[in-house]
Amino acid sequence: MYRASRLATFIAWAGLLSSVASGADAQWPTLGGDTRRQGVSNYTGPKLGSLAWARGALGAVYRGVTVGSEGQVYSVTANGVLTAMDADGEVLWDYVLGKGRIFQTDRIDGWYSSWDPNATGSWDALMAWTRIPHAGYVGSLLDLGSVSLEIIERNAVPVLACRSWSSGSVYGTTPVNAQAGTEVGVVIPQEAKHWCDVQLYIDGLPEECMETRADYTVPKDGMGSGIIFPNGQVKFFRGAEDVVSHPTLGLDGTVYVGFGNVLYALRSDSVFRWKYETGGFVNSCPAVDEAGRVFFGSADGFVYALRPDGSQLWRFDVPAPGVITGGVLQSPTIGKDGSVYVGGLYQGTLYALDPAEGGVRWQSQLTAAEDSAGGFVAAPVVGPDGTVYIRMYDDPHLYAIDPNDGDLLWATDLSHEPELVGYWKFDEGTGDIAYDSSVYGRKLKLSNSYYQAKWVAGVLDGALARASRTVEHFGWDEGTIGRTMCFWVRVPYGGTGNIAGWGGGDDVTLSVHDGRIRAAINGGHLVANTPLRINEWQHVAVVVADGGPTTGMDDVCIYLDGCLDADAVRNRGFAPNTKPLQISSSSTSTIDIYANSYLYLDDLRLYETALSAGQIQELMWDETAPTFSALRPATSGIARGRCSWGEVAVSSDGTIYAGLDDPYLRAINLDGTVRWVKHLACGGNYTLTVGADGLVYAAGADGVLYVIRPDGKLLSRFDAAAAARYVGLREDSGRLIEDVCALSYPVVAADGRIYVSDEAGRIWAVSRREDGPPYALTCQNLFGDVNDDCVVNLVDFALVAADWLGCTDSPWCDDGLNNPWHYVPGYWSSDPMRNKYLAGDVDQNGYVGLSDVAFIIRTWLNGADLYD
Repeated sequence: MYRASRLATFIAWAGLLSSVASGADAQWPTLGGDTRRQGVSNYTGPKLGSLAWARGALGAVYRGVTVGSEGQVYSVTANGVLTAMDADGEVLWDYVLGKGRIFQTDRIDGWYSSWDPNATGSWDALMAWTRIPHAGYVGSLLDLGSVSLEIIERNAVPVLACRSWSSGSVYGTTPVNAQAGTEVGVVIPQEAKHWCDVQLYIDGLPEECMETRADYTVPKDGMGSGIIFPNGQVKFFRGAEDVVSHPTLGLDGTVYVGFGNVLYALRSDSVFRWKYETGGFVNSCPAVDEAGRVFFGSADGFVYALRPDGSQLWRFDVPAPGVITGGVLQSPTIGKDGSVYVGGLYQGTLYALDPAEGGVRWQSQLTAAEDSAGGFVAAPVVGPDGTVYIRMYDDPHLYAIDPNDGDLLWATDLSHEPELVGYWKFDEGTGDIAYDSSVYGRKLKLSNSYYQAKWVAGVLDGALARASRTVEHFGWDEGTIGRTMCFWVRVPYGGTGNIAGWGGGDDVTLSVHDGRIRAAINGGHLVANTPLRINEWQHVAVVVADGGPTTGMDDVCIYLDGCLDADAVRNRGFAPNTKPLQISSSSTSTIDIYANSYLYLDDLRLYETALSAGQIQELMWDETAPTFSALRPATSGIARGRCSWGEVAVSSDGTIYAGLDDPYLRAINLDGTVRWVKHLACGGNYTLTVGADGLVYAAGADGVLYVIRPDGKLLSRFDAAAAARYVGLREDSGRLIEDVCALSYPVVAADGRIYVSDEAGRIWAVSRREDGPPYALTCQNLFGDVNDDCVVNLVDFALVAADWLGCTDSPWCDDGLNNPWHYVPGYWSSDPMRNKYLAGDVDQNGYVGLSDVAFIIRTWLNGADLYD
């Protein structure tokens, strides 16, 4: 399962509902893909992708989707609205759990329809839509009684409008491409008081609100018969927030889903079959075995087994300490021998139950019986060989259990002491605070009486151009020697100045001195060999290795653009330090960040370890980097307190992928040893799916879907907030949905698409790159990869040459000397945060030329082909 922040939030989350004509061959019929919850798809997903479609749901969708045998996509919202869509995102039907089927008209064959909203009783929202009858149409589309949906011309541009001649109107902002078949619609909430409470849609995407006459209340009296064009529909929606389980599809196509304290069974066409009421909410995803028996848990402390007709076969009372009931929130899993694996919320005992009678075949005690801190919220996962993998909340261990007798095979502590102890992206763009994206969250106040923070465009979004401030209480962990400071720097005009420094136990200053990077530590110094290039972003890493009992300047080296540039043997200046480097663990330690008109800074990070050359190169190309070969044993409370809320995924080769409530993804071998650890930006709570080709899809709380290679390297990623800005998805209020919202439960379908949803109520379908525009699932920060295919090769050189010679990407082609082939200046707007560059302007200095060719060569030689 997936955790938001606390258990109270977690148990109120919604699930998905799936339904297909035949459940036996469904592409993804339940949580984890099958009743073993293994999290592995039979299909290969996209490495790079384009956005196939996006749709806003009628409520929050906290998990993913279920995909049927013919590509149907099913989702359910927190208020219990089950929606079935075809593979293109077109709505097939809706069903409100607990309220019955949504009232709706049939598809209309004529021009007139009579409908009565009072037939539905109370309703929360009216939904109506139709299709534009012919190209260039302007006029009325739906007459809903007191309001109408129309295409009108405003400022000679056709736009969608919903209005009442007596009390106001709301207009869309997107020009209507009035082609025959374009779908348009409107949603009018019952509680709507202002016209911007009315939401307009074009082809399933919400329109921005342009409100007029807002002092009038949206009329709802008079809703009734009206004129509707062919293919129009009217629905009335009613729902209330409650706990919704992840759905499951039976072999006969029956859909099982919990809502509130009831388990529902629906036919694949949304027709109600039966329901079973329990004494607590049903958060547990049902598991259906080959005999059609349905297993699920309830917060009342029982595990239930039902026959296909909904009658009770048996129930098992999960023990709990004291007077507390068992509280079964986890989803049952079916083992290779048919055993039903389940545990309770308040006791760390996993039970293997007989599917026919409910008797205990074995039980595995993973925590002390009196310990109520370790219980189950994530489903057990059965590996290819039948081994059962389980995790518990407030417990960082991954347990492997013998399916024959319940013996513990091994337990691995997955907690990981964060190497990243400070990470300032400088993407704020405004204000005087730079936020720390590490787990420590130390804010950096930039402005003082002498400086006001200045922001510019950076190599990674924004950058800092002017500031001088201290981060207080920056203490390193006890006993740490190795460390790394890395950042992007740009010297626009030349000059000299400090970049950063820290004190407490050491006196450290990093600066640009005579055009070169200089590291001064405790009276010693090291100067880089290669001068910085003027007006180009370059990556710098200063590494202090673990020198043993004492550490000196001969343990320091400087990397420039991923290459070792200076050490004690090869440098432009060297002096030994006057006292050994002793990294202080004092809470009075500080770090100072500097920037001025001579030095621009971006993406500054501090690591409590000496990064290798490969990790530094990886970090240049990958915002999430680096990948570590082993866990760093956790000692601090910030690492030890991490929880286990999500299911692991077990690939076909037995590799186990797991995350905790932290930004790390782990790969674990069959014997419980750690293969690698990947730091994924600042998210966490990852839900995981492994494609047929071994790629790992990790969706997390940071609103990003990561595609990870089996060796731990990032391949590409999908950013939901950026996608929302791209497609213009909006809330009912008209506000653009671009906040960071947790993504969850990626699903890889047979056509190669990957589906993922977020807590803002959006469902995203991402296709392979060749199926559409190069957007959505993209490579990240691989400088020199001009065509964004995750590899630097001769194609990128050709594209640079095309920009250089042809001026294809910018109107600013003339250099004033009638020599456009010499260089192509980039377009610079008056807003320094919105500088635009040509695709071939790899080093982002405003020109395409030999420096970009050199940059690509350096990236290529440094190992960028690893991403191929």
